[in-house]
Amino acid sequence: MSELERAVQDACAAGMSVEGWMQSEELRFLFLAAAQPTVGGEILEIGSYRGRSTVVLAKGALLAGQDKVVACDPFVAARPTDPDPSGPSCEAFLANLQRHGVEQHVEFHRTWSTDLARTWDRPIRLLWVDGDHAYAAVHADVEAFLPHLVPGALLVLHDVNRAECPGPTQCFMEDVLLSDQFGRCGLCKSIGWAQSVGEGGRREFTREKATLCQVLAARRLKDILGAHMPRRLRWQYRKLRKGADFEHWLLSACQQRQMGRR
Repeated sequence: MSELERAVQDACAAGMSVEGWMQSEELRFLFLAAAQPTVGGEILEIGSYRGRSTVVLAKGALLAGQDKVVACDPFVAARPTDPDPSGPSCEAFLANLQRHGVEQHVEFHRTWSTDLARTWDRPIRLLWVDGDHAYAAVHADVEAFLPHLVPGALLVLHDVNRAECPGPTQCFMEDVLLSDQFGRCGLCKSIGWAQSVGEGGRREFTREKATLCQVLAARRLKDILGAHMPRRLRWQYRKLRKGADFEHWLLSACQQRQMGRR
Protein backbone atom coordinates (compact mmCIF):
# COMPACT_ATOMS: atom_id res chain seq x y z
CA MET A 1 0.00 0.00 0.00
CA SER A 2 1.37 3.40 -0.98
CA GLU A 3 1.85 6.24 1.50
CA LEU A 4 -0.92 8.21 -0.21
CA GLU A 5 -3.38 5.32 -0.07
CA ARG A 6 -2.61 4.76 3.60
CA ALA A 7 -3.19 8.44 4.30
CA VAL A 8 -6.50 8.32 2.38
CA GLN A 9 -7.73 5.34 4.41
CA ASP A 10 -6.68 6.86 7.74
CA ALA A 11 -8.36 10.19 6.94
CA CYS A 12 -11.57 8.56 5.73
CA ALA A 13 -11.72 6.38 8.84
CA ALA A 14 -11.32 9.49 11.00
CA GLY A 15 -14.03 11.27 9.03
CA MET A 16 -16.46 8.38 9.25
CA SER A 17 -16.10 8.39 13.04
CA VAL A 18 -17.66 11.87 13.07
CA GLU A 19 -21.43 12.19 12.89
CA GLY A 20 -22.64 13.11 9.42
CA TRP A 21 -24.11 11.88 6.13
CA MET A 22 -21.20 11.87 3.71
CA GLN A 23 -20.21 8.48 2.33
CA SER A 24 -16.66 7.14 2.48
CA GLU A 25 -16.27 7.51 -1.31
CA GLU A 26 -17.14 11.20 -1.01
CA LEU A 27 -14.65 11.66 1.82
CA ARG A 28 -12.00 10.01 -0.34
CA PHE A 29 -12.82 12.52 -3.10
CA LEU A 30 -12.42 15.48 -0.72
CA PHE A 31 -9.18 14.17 0.76
CA LEU A 32 -7.59 13.69 -2.66
CA ALA A 33 -8.78 17.11 -3.84
CA ALA A 34 -7.16 18.68 -0.76
CA ALA A 35 -4.00 16.55 -0.83
CA GLN A 36 -3.31 16.80 -4.58
CA PRO A 37 -3.50 20.53 -5.43
CA THR A 38 -3.74 21.50 -9.08
CA VAL A 39 -3.13 25.19 -8.25
CA GLY A 40 -2.23 27.30 -5.23
CA GLY A 41 -4.76 28.95 -2.95
CA GLU A 42 -7.00 28.38 0.05
CA ILE A 43 -9.37 25.53 0.81
CA LEU A 44 -12.75 26.91 1.90
CA GLU A 45 -15.56 24.84 3.37
CA ILE A 46 -19.08 26.27 3.56
CA GLY A 47 -21.19 24.25 5.98
CA SER A 48 -19.41 22.13 8.57
CA TYR A 49 -22.10 20.44 10.73
CA ARG A 50 -20.15 18.18 13.12
CA GLY A 51 -16.87 18.34 11.18
CA ARG A 52 -16.82 15.12 9.15
CA SER A 53 -15.63 16.83 5.96
CA THR A 54 -13.59 19.43 7.88
CA VAL A 55 -11.39 16.75 9.46
CA VAL A 56 -10.77 15.08 6.10
CA LEU A 57 -9.99 18.35 4.31
CA ALA A 58 -7.57 19.41 7.05
CA LYS A 59 -5.73 16.09 6.91
CA GLY A 60 -5.53 16.29 3.12
CA ALA A 61 -4.24 19.85 3.21
CA LEU A 62 -1.53 18.89 5.68
CA LEU A 63 -0.35 16.14 3.35
CA ALA A 64 -0.03 18.80 0.63
CA GLY A 65 2.05 21.02 2.94
CA GLN A 66 -0.80 23.46 3.56
CA ASP A 67 -1.14 24.37 7.23
CA LYS A 68 -4.81 25.37 7.40
CA VAL A 69 -8.21 25.05 5.80
CA VAL A 70 -10.98 27.62 6.27
CA ALA A 71 -14.38 26.52 7.58
CA CYS A 72 -17.50 28.68 7.69
CA ASP A 73 -20.76 27.85 9.47
CA PRO A 74 -23.11 30.13 11.47
CA PHE A 75 -24.35 27.21 13.60
CA VAL A 76 -27.88 28.54 13.89
CA ALA A 77 -31.15 26.62 14.15
CA ALA A 78 -31.80 23.95 11.53
CA ARG A 79 -32.87 25.09 8.07
CA PRO A 80 -35.82 23.46 6.23
CA THR A 81 -33.38 21.55 3.99
CA ASP A 82 -31.24 20.24 6.88
CA PRO A 83 -31.45 16.45 7.39
CA ASP A 84 -31.03 16.92 11.17
CA PRO A 85 -34.02 18.79 12.66
CA SER A 86 -32.12 19.35 15.91
CA GLY A 87 -29.70 21.63 14.09
CA PRO A 88 -25.90 21.76 14.08
CA SER A 89 -23.73 22.01 17.19
CA CYS A 90 -20.68 24.26 17.34
CA GLU A 91 -19.51 22.57 20.54
CA ALA A 92 -19.61 19.12 18.91
CA PHE A 93 -17.83 20.50 15.83
CA LEU A 94 -14.96 21.96 17.85
CA ALA A 95 -14.72 18.83 20.01
CA ASN A 96 -14.37 16.64 16.89
CA LEU A 97 -11.62 18.84 15.50
CA GLN A 98 -9.76 18.51 18.78
CA ARG A 99 -10.34 14.75 19.00
CA HIS A 100 -8.71 14.25 15.62
CA GLY A 101 -5.87 16.67 16.24
CA VAL A 102 -6.71 19.22 13.55
CA GLU A 103 -8.11 22.10 15.63
CA GLN A 104 -4.94 24.13 15.03
CA HIS A 105 -5.23 23.53 11.30
CA VAL A 106 -8.74 24.91 10.83
CA GLU A 107 -9.42 28.63 10.54
CA PHE A 108 -13.03 28.71 11.72
CA HIS A 109 -15.50 31.53 11.01
CA ARG A 110 -18.80 31.30 12.87
CA THR A 111 -20.75 33.45 10.45
CA TRP A 112 -22.86 33.32 7.32
CA SER A 113 -20.88 32.53 4.19
CA THR A 114 -22.23 35.62 2.40
CA ASP A 115 -20.98 37.78 5.29
CA LEU A 116 -17.55 36.14 5.10
CA ALA A 117 -17.49 36.81 1.36
CA ARG A 118 -17.75 40.57 1.92
CA THR A 119 -14.26 40.69 3.42
CA TRP A 120 -12.70 37.70 1.66
CA ASP A 121 -9.62 38.65 -0.40
CA ARG A 122 -7.67 35.40 -0.82
CA PRO A 123 -7.39 33.10 -3.87
CA ILE A 124 -9.25 29.79 -3.53
CA ARG A 125 -8.11 26.48 -4.99
CA LEU A 126 -10.88 24.30 -3.53
CA LEU A 127 -14.38 25.55 -2.66
CA TRP A 128 -16.55 22.96 -0.88
CA VAL A 129 -20.21 24.01 -0.67
CA ASP A 130 -22.37 22.01 1.77
CA GLY A 131 -24.38 24.66 3.62
CA ASP A 132 -28.03 25.60 3.21
CA HIS A 133 -29.34 23.40 0.37
CA ALA A 134 -32.07 25.75 -0.90
CA TYR A 135 -31.27 26.86 -4.45
CA ALA A 136 -31.09 30.55 -3.54
CA ALA A 137 -28.55 29.79 -0.79
CA VAL A 138 -26.36 27.50 -2.93
CA HIS A 139 -26.45 30.01 -5.77
CA ALA A 140 -25.48 32.83 -3.38
CA ASP A 141 -22.53 30.81 -2.02
CA VAL A 142 -21.19 30.03 -5.49
CA GLU A 143 -21.73 33.56 -6.78
CA ALA A 144 -20.12 35.17 -3.70
CA PHE A 145 -16.83 33.25 -3.97
CA LEU A 146 -16.69 32.75 -7.73
CA PRO A 147 -14.42 35.80 -8.26
CA HIS A 148 -11.83 34.24 -5.92
CA LEU A 149 -11.53 30.89 -7.74
CA VAL A 150 -8.20 30.88 -9.52
CA PRO A 151 -7.94 29.20 -12.94
CA GLY A 152 -7.57 25.51 -12.22
CA ALA A 153 -9.45 25.65 -8.91
CA LEU A 154 -12.13 23.11 -8.04
CA LEU A 155 -15.72 23.94 -7.12
CA VAL A 156 -17.37 21.04 -5.29
CA LEU A 157 -21.07 20.85 -4.38
CA HIS A 158 -22.66 18.27 -2.11
CA ASP A 159 -26.04 16.52 -2.57
CA VAL A 160 -26.21 17.26 -6.29
CA ASN A 161 -28.49 14.29 -6.93
CA ARG A 162 -30.45 14.23 -3.69
CA ALA A 163 -34.16 14.16 -4.55
CA GLU A 164 -35.45 15.70 -1.32
CA CYS A 165 -33.50 18.97 -1.76
CA PRO A 166 -33.05 19.86 -5.44
CA GLY A 167 -31.23 23.16 -4.81
CA PRO A 168 -27.67 21.85 -5.33
CA THR A 169 -28.69 20.00 -8.49
CA GLN A 170 -30.31 23.11 -9.95
CA CYS A 171 -27.27 25.22 -9.09
CA PHE A 172 -24.86 22.67 -10.54
CA MET A 173 -26.81 22.42 -13.81
CA GLU A 174 -27.68 26.08 -14.31
CA ASP A 175 -24.84 28.01 -12.67
CA VAL A 176 -21.93 25.63 -13.23
CA LEU A 177 -22.46 23.35 -16.23
CA LEU A 178 -23.94 26.16 -18.35
CA SER A 179 -21.24 28.62 -17.29
CA ASP A 180 -18.34 29.46 -19.58
CA GLN A 181 -16.11 29.82 -16.50
CA PHE A 182 -16.11 26.10 -15.72
CA GLY A 183 -14.59 23.35 -17.82
CA ARG A 184 -13.86 19.79 -16.77
CA CYS A 185 -16.66 18.44 -14.57
CA GLY A 186 -18.08 15.25 -13.11
CA LEU A 187 -19.87 13.39 -10.34
CA CYS A 188 -18.77 11.26 -7.42
CA LYS A 189 -21.73 9.75 -5.56
CA SER A 190 -23.73 12.87 -4.60
CA ILE A 191 -20.83 15.26 -5.23
CA GLY A 192 -20.83 17.46 -8.31
CA TRP A 193 -17.51 19.08 -9.22
CA ALA A 194 -16.12 21.39 -11.87
CA GLN A 195 -12.81 23.07 -12.59
CA SER A 196 -12.62 26.83 -12.99
CA VAL A 197 -10.99 27.77 -16.30
CA GLY A 198 -11.70 31.51 -16.44
CA GLU A 199 -13.41 31.37 -19.83
CA GLY A 200 -13.95 29.00 -22.75
CA GLY A 201 -15.34 26.14 -20.68
CA ARG A 202 -18.59 25.92 -22.59
CA ARG A 203 -16.85 25.51 -25.93
CA GLU A 204 -14.04 23.16 -24.93
CA PHE A 205 -16.09 20.84 -22.72
CA THR A 206 -19.41 20.88 -24.57
CA ARG A 207 -19.82 17.10 -24.81
CA GLU A 208 -18.76 16.47 -21.22
CA LYS A 209 -21.18 19.08 -19.87
CA ALA A 210 -24.01 17.96 -22.15
CA THR A 211 -23.68 14.39 -20.92
CA LEU A 212 -23.87 15.51 -17.29
CA CYS A 213 -26.90 17.70 -17.99
CA GLN A 214 -28.64 14.81 -19.73
CA VAL A 215 -28.13 12.28 -16.96
CA LEU A 216 -29.01 14.74 -14.20
CA ALA A 217 -32.14 15.89 -16.02
CA ALA A 218 -33.21 12.28 -16.55
CA ARG A 219 -32.53 11.54 -12.90
CA ARG A 220 -34.63 14.53 -11.79
CA LEU A 221 -37.54 13.46 -14.02
CA LYS A 222 -37.32 9.97 -12.57
CA ASP A 223 -37.45 11.35 -9.02
CA ILE A 224 -40.26 13.84 -9.69
CA LEU A 225 -42.48 12.07 -12.19
CA GLY A 226 -41.37 8.47 -11.99
CA ALA A 227 -40.41 8.81 -15.65
CA HIS A 228 -38.41 6.08 -17.33
CA MET A 229 -34.68 6.76 -17.44
CA PRO A 230 -33.18 5.45 -20.70
CA ARG A 231 -30.76 2.55 -20.27
CA ARG A 232 -27.87 4.48 -21.84
CA LEU A 233 -28.30 7.35 -19.39
CA ARG A 234 -28.65 4.96 -16.44
CA TRP A 235 -25.33 3.37 -17.42
CA GLN A 236 -23.65 6.77 -17.82
CA TYR A 237 -25.03 7.93 -14.48
CA ARG A 238 -23.69 4.90 -12.62
CA LYS A 239 -20.31 5.27 -14.33
CA LEU A 240 -20.04 8.99 -13.54
CA ARG A 241 -20.93 8.51 -9.88
CA LYS A 242 -17.96 6.20 -9.34
CA GLY A 243 -15.59 9.15 -9.69
CA ALA A 244 -12.69 6.99 -10.88
CA ASP A 245 -11.92 9.31 -13.80
CA PHE A 246 -11.54 12.19 -11.35
CA GLU A 247 -8.84 10.39 -9.37
CA HIS A 248 -6.82 9.62 -12.49
CA TRP A 249 -7.13 13.18 -13.83
CA LEU A 250 -6.37 14.80 -10.46
CA LEU A 251 -3.17 12.80 -9.98
CA SER A 252 -2.01 13.72 -13.48
CA ALA A 253 -2.85 17.40 -12.97
CA CYS A 254 -1.02 17.47 -9.64
CA GLN A 255 2.06 15.84 -11.15
CA GLN A 256 2.09 18.35 -14.01
CA ARG A 257 1.91 21.21 -11.51
CA GLN A 258 4.81 19.81 -9.50
CA MET A 259 6.93 19.40 -12.65
CA GLY A 260 6.15 22.97 -13.67
CA ARG A 261 7.43 24.30 -10.33
CA ARG A 262 10.83 22.61 -10.67
